[in-house]
Amino acid sequence: MCEDLVIALSELYETAPKARAIAEGLVRIELVNADGNAIVVWASLIREAHKAGCLNDLVNRASLHYPGKKEALLLALNKYEASIRSADTRGSITSGADFSVMADTPSPFSVAGGMTLDAQSYVTRRPDHELKLAAASHAFIWLQGDFQFGKTSLLNRHASWLGGDWVVVSIALQLCDRSTDARFRRDFFAEMVDTLGNQSSWLTLRIPIQQRKTAFLLDELGACSDSQIAELLERFHRLSEIARGNLKLIVSFRDHPTLCLARCGFRNPKHRDAWKVIHLSVLTSEEVRELINLFPISLAALLHSRLDRLRAITDFKPQATQYLFNSLWEHFRELTGKGESIHLLIDELLNSLDGR
Repeated sequence: MCEDLVIALSELYETAPKARAIAEGLVRIELVNADGNAIVVWASLIREAHKAGCLNDLVNRASLHYPGKKEALLLALNKYEASIRSADTRGSITSGADFSVMADTPSPFSVAGGMTLDAQSYVTRRPDHELKLAAASHAFIWLQGDFQFGKTSLLNRHASWLGGDWVVVSIALQLCDRSTDARFRRDFFAEMVDTLGNQSSWLTLRIPIQQRKTAFLLDELGACSDSQIAELLERFHRLSEIARGNLKLIVSFRDHPTLCLARCGFRNPKHRDAWKVIHLSVLTSEEVRELINLFPISLAALLHSRLDRLRAITDFKPQATQYLFNSLWEHFRELTGKGESIHLLIDELLNSLDGR
């Protein structure tokens, strides 16, 4: 049956990368699981086709062009459902089933701060696409979202949403001395040395901006006092008027700009209307499923079936979800090769991690 499914997938979707990956995955599993117990894993891969919107089309087309394939697909799914209902059924998943990859592999999940550019667990979300569109047509962009919702990680990936002809000045405001406005101003300009050379005032800053397109990324604007925020926003608005088309300002803040601007004393509508606001919220179910797919297939299949439980624990908050999955990864690394059934263990682990 596995060979039939591979043929059906590869022939029907030979130009679709996701379907090719599914077919290749089935081939690999067939090579290392010749005893036939891999039906659970096959079915979980087929579920990925379903999640990607391929399965219905596959089933319909297979029934027309490949007699018997529809029944094979449905049989695999039925056996998968039976396998996760009971740890005692034939083909039940154990910690040794396909966990060997975890033994010597660090967790791919991020547990602290902004995610690096090579982070495996970075998920491209709707704000990524919105920011790319906004950067093409707006000078002032406001990333609004709660703490640890991905604002810093999104700013770090400016190469993916900002054109290559822009000089990027990234300033971590929380690292500046904010004890007085004068000290903050000193550190703020010092942060530009590597990209714009020595700058000492707003007056000198306008010269390089007039000469080349410059995008300023200000992370965690809320770390500054109201007077410091007011100075930054007012001065950048003035620079934008002087060097039209050559300046972009992208900031991240927990509050919506309407609240911040009012608190900082801005009354002119032009300051409020200039901002394109991009809201970062909790992860969607599909985004969480992408993270789950970083686990070995068998464990991923069980986590997919416990999506509501995962939501109850994390509310799908980005950092909370990364932390939970990192903890699960580390727990199951210790079980690698021991052969314990994970059907019973996984819920115990989720219960122990709930509320941490």
